Amino acid sequence: MAAVARESGVSAATVSYVLNSDPRQSISPATRERVLAAAAAIGYEPSAAAQALVRGQSKVVLIDVGQVPHGEAIDHGVRAMAHDFEEGGYLPLVVESSGDDALERLIRLARSLSPFAVVTATRVPDDVAAALRATGVERVIDLVGSHADFDATIAAAARVQAEHLAAGGHVRVAYAGASDPALARTNAARRDGLIEAAAGHGMSVRDLDQGVALVDALARARAEDPRPTAVAAYNDEVALVVLQAAHRLGLRVPEDLAVIGVDDLALAAAAWPPLTTVVARPEGPTPTPGTIHDRETSASAPAMGFSLVKREST
Repeated sequence: MAAVARESGVSAATVSYVLNSDPRQSISPATRERVLAAAAAIGYEPSAAAQALVRGQSKVVLIDVGQVPHGEAIDHGVRAMAHDFEEGGYLPLVVESSGDDALERLIRLARSLSPFAVVTATRVPDDVAAALRATGVERVIDLVGSHADFDATIAAAARVQAEHLAAGGHVRVAYAGASDPALARTNAARRDGLIEAAAGHGMSVRDLDQGVALVDALARARAEDPRPTAVAAYNDEVALVVLQAAHRLGLRVPEDLAVIGVDDLALAAAAWPPLTTVVARPEGPTPTPGTIHDRETSASAPAMGFSLVKREST
């Protein structure tokens, strides 16, 4: 900062007022322009810690993904969000607060860093949101809204799967669920959504046995009468395993067995045959530097729409 002061010919205090955009000080446009030009000329980068001391708050945005299972779809979304915040002048910090004391540790972290905002991928109870704001956090945003909204969003993808399979003439469908215990809630919501939507189209759904290898579970299902002619998978990762199991059993996809996933991972298009899937698309503003100042509660979490990506596996 002293170098900027020397270059611009003003005091270090004036440089501090300009670079920290101190609203309590009145700086002339000419002086402000001279300070900014001097800072740019010498490549000065203000200290985030020092700015936080001046403003009583940093430009850190905590993005907490510790309580959701990682996968390509989640990781891609987090990277895109972090990039948007960085481009907007914020410092995104991705954290993984997991375990029984996850929310308590998130509060302690917020107390240490004084972030501007906390964005979470899980529901934030009202008392935790209040505790975060008590540390100085101005925005607490969860991406899932209420549990009911979250379950409905997860089920919506399964409805698109059911509608597509019904249009293809299938009447007996197998559901290939997620075996990860951390996905129990989302797996149940997606399965229930599939069963409900399938019933509306006159289709029946049976679960593939998760107590054995998927190839064995698929073989058992195919030995039934009537046997399933399609598999709706929890996500693309599970669907890709279904494709491999079908190949091992000598089944032709989609002639003998149709397979559909969810998420549209990069590998979905590269699979053989290319995997038909369902992709989520936000139907409203997501947390970005342009919207974060207007979004403070989970009620403003963006709605999600789902659309079919038709490929050769169905």
